[in-house]
Order: sequence, then C-alpha cells, then structure tokens
Amino acid sequence: MGNYHISAIPYSPPHKKDDIVSGAFTRSYTYTTDNGNINYTDTFIRYFYSKIDNNTGALAASSQWDSAVNSGYWASTDKFEWVPQYETEAAFESSPTVIQFGDGYKQVIKKGINSISTTLNLKFEKIPIPKAKAILHFIEYNIENDDDGKYQNIFEYKAQEPLDGGDYVRLYRAKSPNFKWDTYKLGSVSVSFEEVNAASTLVIS
Repeated sequence: MGNYHISAIPYSPPHKKDDIVSGAFTRSYTYTTDNGNINYTDTFIRYFYSKIDNNTGALAASSQWDSAVNSGYWASTDKFEWVPQYETEAAFESSPTVIQFGDGYKQVIKKGINSISTTLNLKFEKIPIPKAKAILHFIEYNIENDDDGKYQNIFEYKAQEPLDGGDYVRLYRAKSPNFKWDTYKLGSVSVSFEEVNAASTLVIS
C-alpha cells in the first residue's frame, strides 16, 4: 500500500462515509507435523470502509466478517460494493482448445463450463476524493494481500444488469487501476476486473 498514505483511523465509531478504518486482530493456527501439533498466533491489520456518515455501527467480531460486516454500515475487503457509472464496459473472450496441423488445417475443440472469460472495465467519474481513496485502497489491498489463504487477491463483485447473473456473486481479480484528478476535491477512478473461474457464491434471497 505504498502509493499513498492511509491514516490508521481508530475502528471505534463514529465515522464519516468512505472513511477507511483499520483494526488490529489476532488469529491462531494449528499445524500438524510428524513431531506433533504446533500452535501459532499472529496479529494482522484488517480494513473496513464506512458506508454512511456518522457510522455508529461497531465492527463485527472476526468470526462474523463474511456476514455482519457486509451490512448497511460497513464494507470489507472481501466484497467490492461501490456502483460504477453506466459507461462501464464488459469484454468477453472465449478460450477454446486449438490444435494446429502441419498442412495448414486446424481443429477447434469447444471447452466445457467457464470457457468464456469476462473482463469488466469499471469507471467512477468525478467522485469525491474520500470515495476515490477508499476504492483505490480496496483495489491495492486486494492486489497485494491474501487474507483467506485460499483465493489469492480475489474478491466478490455483483455486476450490474444485464450481467448480474441473477443472484450470483462472482469472483474477480483487479488489474490496471488508474486515478485522474478532475477538479478540486473530485477525481475519477478506472479499473479492470477479470473474472476468476472459481466457485461463485449463490445468494438465496
């Protein structure tokens, strides 16, 4: 996160909308080895983003990050929740298997599921600097970190219609973020989201 400075704002409320809030948490591991179990504990910094002004909602416990934190009060680094402008673009690319023969002929073999990759080019035009800062912080954090140890640099995002896929929340990886200073206290953010062919989360409403 070395491109710009993020203040370590205390994670106790209240906060303003788009404040980047940090808190130090501990987590424990148990490793099984040939010589028995080894217990290990480390401390790490977790970031959250305030969705509203004068946020009085306390941060959830670490065991509730995947549910209570993504609520009306807070957004976390697990899920991108900002809504871009409708100038956002989507590109689709198929990835069939092509066998090239020596006589100039080739055979194209259709792949099974997840054979089309999707790239979203999101745009946030002339937004307040605190919002731009929060978006850029989210993107940089997910590019550089691997919190869950399972899907590195991957987060959830529900695309706008008609690409929302019903109730599916798909997994993406961010790349090529860009910031532009438009006017005083206003800026623009553009970033590409590349869909990751991993297990998606189905939300039943």
